[in-house]
Amino acid sequence: MAKKEVLALKGLSFSYAGKAQKALDSVTLTFSEGEFVGIIGPVGSGKTTLLCCCNGLVPKEIRGKFEGRVKFLGNDLARMGFPEISRAASMVFQDPNDQIFNLTVEEEVAFGLLNRGMPRDEALAAARAAVARVGLSEKLHEDPSELSSGQKQMVAIACALAADSRVILLDEPVSSLDWRSSQEVYSILDALAREGRTVIATEQDTSLLSRHATRIIVIDQGRVAADGSARLLTASLIEKLGLRPPAAVARRRKK
Repeated sequence: MAKKEVLALKGLSFSYAGKAQKALDSVTLTFSEGEFVGIIGPVGSGKTTLLCCCNGLVPKEIRGKFEGRVKFLGNDLARMGFPEISRAASMVFQDPNDQIFNLTVEEEVAFGLLNRGMPRDEALAAARAAVARVGLSEKLHEDPSELSSGQKQMVAIACALAADSRVILLDEPVSSLDWRSSQEVYSILDALAREGRTVIATEQDTSLLSRHATRIIVIDQGRVAADGSARLLTASLIEKLGLRPPAAVARRRKK
């Protein structure tokens, strides 16, 4: 049975205010429920801009020349407000410090729900369940700013879980984490995709993607250079773009 289409991007082009060069150029993609998609490309290729288009930050908050259309379950994102968008898609930034500002983990994870108007008791219950899911129940009443980098990233993911978002967008979520924390983050993302959520992550660690992603999209100069299975990570295109192939592939090539 074909999986349900959740997110559709059609003809997306975007140039940041004051810049003539396009950050995205005629991008058309669709994403289905249960996909774990890794987006790779050289620095400055447009990966983060693409994520920001998926949750309305571009062009609603980040200004520039925007063309194209984004749809969630057939609904035009341009006509959706941020409270509605947040129920559809949650963003986890590269640096969790960019989005964490409450005094306790519980309040941080409940914040978005309270902003939606959810009764406080319900919001806190949802927050506690999400925090338990990422293994941080013992940190519930601690200051998130004092947690380790890996724990902060788990808090950010818990915010997405509490929001019950259909699509979870992550911008290089493990770039500042050690190996063990990275594995923990990706194990949770795996589980979310198996539950039917759509996980879309920009990532530099192709070894992680080779083990977890069900689909790889390669972005170069704002365009889709390739779109396919994780086997793309072994293609010559990866090294031509200056990207590092998975460690196992690199070792084989050295022999």
